[in-house]
Amino acid sequence: MAYAAVITVTSLGAGNFQLQIDETEARTASETAILLSTYGLPVQGSVFLQACTLTAGSGMPGATIDPILTTVSGSILGTQVVAENATPLVNVDNEALRAIPYYTAGGSLFHRANVSDNTPDHTISTIYMIRRGWT
Repeated sequence: MAYAAVITVTSLGAGNFQLQIDETEARTASETAILLSTYGLPVQGSVFLQACTLTAGSGMPGATIDPILTTVSGSILGTQVVAENATPLVNVDNEALRAIPYYTAGGSLFHRANVSDNTPDHTISTIYMIRRGWT
């Protein structure tokens, strides 16, 4: 099978959203493009939570994830990173003390879980909590 990602956005009211990404057949370089207009997400917003869990894969136990959310595909440049994990783990739960603002002129965000084992059979579930605007 090939890499696949299912994106689900839940509007929580008052400009708040839960963005869930469920990936199958993920490997190290697998990336999900999120076209914001398709899901009603803002091009100018704030991220409050990045939670990611490696639920299955041949690299387990031992495999880890190191998620990153960017405004440009494949980027690791500081000016294009919205949210980045610090320490690779099986379960990542990063709650921002203050809102992490982002703006993307291209209208998309890009998520990579960065699983440490490159075998293309990992299942990963990720949640980002997003708010419209920079508050």
